[in-house]
This record gives sequence, structure tokens and C-alpha cells, in this order.
Amino acid sequence: MNDEPNNDIQILELLRSNREDDQNKGFILLYKKYFDMIYSMIRLNSGYKREAEDVFQDTMVVLFKNIRSGVFRGESRLSTYLYSIARFRWIKYLQKSKRMVLFEDLSGMEVTQPTAVWQEKPNLTHAITCLIEKLDSKCQEILKLYYFDKMSHSNIAEKLGLSNEGIAKQKKFRCIKKLMELLEKDPNLKTELEKCLN
Repeated sequence: MNDEPNNDIQILELLRSNREDDQNKGFILLYKKYFDMIYSMIRLNSGYKREAEDVFQDTMVVLFKNIRSGVFRGESRLSTYLYSIARFRWIKYLQKSKRMVLFEDLSGMEVTQPTAVWQEKPNLTHAITCLIEKLDSKCQEILKLYYFDKMSHSNIAEKLGLSNEGIAKQKKFRCIKKLMELLEKDPNLKTELEKCLN
């Protein structure tokens, strides 16, 4: 964890370079470090695999332009900056396509229409609960506390006896990955959930 800022500094230096090889190395490091974060955020907010990949690619293009033009100089954390670009691009896409999000909030992501999903689709909560219940008991508890009870990461950490909120975030992220893997492995489950959204 301590080498994270240095890694970001290295990525920024590579992307600022005029050498194409350095820029390519920078993009590879960006992909390795941040793809999962953005991919998970999009997938959990009603995005399909291809859309998540497209948003990640668009986010990289915007970041590269902003680094080269001096708009982004590294004053904020790279992860925060990337997340905000991806979040903004996904919200715009959702608004343009008139689609709704599955979860109201993923680390602060808010879209103007999501409450309509819960009101118009009463079986959606049940479908999501059933999906979560296919996970192990720890993941069930973490996801239900976060998404249904609206508990913060620090409150979840306290309730579950975890040492800090960072560990709660990490555990939630792993549970989300397991959830995505379940959906990918079981087309029937995915179809069932998509029916609830339509």
C-alpha cells in the first residue's frame, strides 16, 4: 500500500513522456492497477461487460488528454480522478440511453433516476437479495449492510469487528467480484435478473 503513491507518480511520468514506449508502459500500469475498480463500478450499475470496457477506455483517453494538456497535474489521487471521470461518463451514458441503475449507490455514485427502479420493480429487491444469498455468509452480510441498510464502510467495519474501513471496502470489493463471477457463470441467473430490470 505504501508504494501506491510512487506507482501513481511513475504512471504520470510515463504518460507525460514524449516517447511512445513510455506512454504504452504507463497505460499498461494504469490498466493493471485501475481496470477492476472501474469495471466493477460500471457492472454493478447496470453496465454490460462491453460497456464497462468502453467506459474504461474513454476514461483513459480523457485522462491522457488532461495530463498532456496540464489540466491534471497529480494534485489529487489518481484513483479518485479516474473514478470521477468514469462515474461522470457512465452517468451521461445512462441518461442518454434512458437506462436505470441496479444499485442506487456504489461508493457515492448517484444517478437521478435510480429510485424509480425500486418503486416500479418491486421484485427487483427480491431478485438482488436472492442473488446475494448465493454468496458465502460473510459476503451476504457485507453487501446487505452496505446496499440495503445503507451503512458506511466504517460502520460495517465496526459491526463486523474489522480493524478499519479500508478492510471493509476491500472485503466488499471482493464480494462484488464474486457476485459478478456468479452472473457470468450462470446465464439463467443473469437472464432472471435482467427480466426484473425490464
